[in-house]
Amino acid sequence: MHNQKIIIGIGGNLKSDDGDHPIKVAMKAMSYLKDYSIYITSQSSWYETEPIPKSDKPNFFNCIVFAKTLL
Repeated sequence: MHNQKIIIGIGGNLKSDDGDHPIKVAMKAMSYLKDYSIYITSQSSWYETEPIPKSDKPNFFNCIVFAKTLL
């Protein structure tokens, strides 16, 4: 099997039940990728964006990660 290089878009705009910021929620989700044989090799900066279409919902926080996997 070959290591496959993949790019994953990560983001969200909701806090967790314990009040964590959306970036902390996304980072926790990213930490579980290794459980599925997906290993992050690098990550972009976080970008804050408004919802489209415009609404009263919270802004999104987004990044991309580069990873390797045998999947």
